[in-house]
Amino acid sequence: MSHFTSYHQIHPISFKLPNGNQLIANYSRSVFINQDHVLDNVLYILNFTFNLLSVTKLIDNLSCVIVFYSNVCHIKDKSSLKMIGSAEMQGRLYILRVPSYQNLQIKPVKSSHITSIVNFTASDLEILWHFWLGHVSNKSLDVIKNKFPFVKYNKSFICDICHLAKQKRLPFPLSASKSKKCFDLIHVDVWGLYSLSSIHGHKYFLTIVDDYSRYTCVFPLKQKSEVVNILEDFVVFIQIQIETTIKVIRSDNGTGFFMTNFFSNKRIIHQTSCVNTPQQNSIVERKYGHLLNVARALMIQSHLPKIYWSYSVIHAAHIINMLPTLVLNDFSPHEMLYKTPQDFNQLKVFGSLCYASTLSTNRSKFDPRASKCVFICFKNGTKRYILLNIQSREIFVSRDVVFCEHIFSYQRVEDTSNETDSPNIHNQNVFIEDQPILS
Repeated sequence: MSHFTSYHQIHPISFKLPNGNQLIANYSRSVFINQDHVLDNVLYILNFTFNLLSVTKLIDNLSCVIVFYSNVCHIKDKSSLKMIGSAEMQGRLYILRVPSYQNLQIKPVKSSHITSIVNFTASDLEILWHFWLGHVSNKSLDVIKNKFPFVKYNKSFICDICHLAKQKRLPFPLSASKSKKCFDLIHVDVWGLYSLSSIHGHKYFLTIVDDYSRYTCVFPLKQKSEVVNILEDFVVFIQIQIETTIKVIRSDNGTGFFMTNFFSNKRIIHQTSCVNTPQQNSIVERKYGHLLNVARALMIQSHLPKIYWSYSVIHAAHIINMLPTLVLNDFSPHEMLYKTPQDFNQLKVFGSLCYASTLSTNRSKFDPRASKCVFICFKNGTKRYILLNIQSREIFVSRDVVFCEHIFSYQRVEDTSNETDSPNIHNQNVFIEDQPILS
């Protein structure tokens, strides 16, 4: 395993050894022969004590020439005949010395250019759908494609960002109960304290999950004390806009959720989990894992400084509400709540390059007609976008935007201390005045 750069699970492959024993391979990944040459689709077999290399696979994979001598074997590039590697004979076998991944001195990629383009083997459209949907799994994409044939994806496409963002998630036991209609029961919890405040000073976020539809709402918080006002507004919002009433609110034993007078006036039952038993509030606990996996992938993909983490969480919730899930029999939370299919055509790649038209006010004839920006969120209730100006660090809202979704043009500042500096922000309260309730 030390020779693998990383690995992923595959459908089990069974094969027979010369002595008749059957072995099964469950994992596959890439192995470096040297600094510049790598073997793809190498099988990993548990408890197999030898690393065997097929000569025919080696020739096909590396496009090389292999020359055997009495005590050594040379592997050379087919066109230049440059030496790739050599294997010495030991005990009638040719032993190829392959460096482990940990010992390789892989040159780091320089980030001096302000624009970086993601290059993959899949087609551009397949990549975009993977990005649009927040690095969603192939299983969910398969369900989406059955309902929306124009969606494209490649089952063999391997995304490193997914491995970096989602690996080693801890499972929670599934809940056996289920409410009968939307907002009969909601699950609430507060995530945080996060060590790095967001660009707007948020250190927490409140998550509300509807038990029936699994629709998720996220509210960034500066202080836990804000929970009371947000929950009160949310209950009223559901009553007026969705035309239903919340009957039960389930939370942990956080003091911010003990709103006895309000719950009594609204005839709401407040259920709490036992102390040190987060499994009893497992639906919202699992939702944190899903939210943070998607948000982490979006941040890695975009190269944005971590102070913009609240935007990635909001955008992750927006995407998750559009994804089908096995819990809902391959329906999405949006379909369960609104009884209409989700609109995938409005999706944009988080952190991608875009150009926003400048305002005509105080603009001369030869001033630029657009500014170079990064897309960070949707403006709820309107067909407008929340953008980050790359040069001025201004955050603003615009509808006149041209997107270049294959390009991530935010240049990471090497001095990480700058991430805590507050840039010039236009409309500081973009997520305070416009809480992302139900988009």
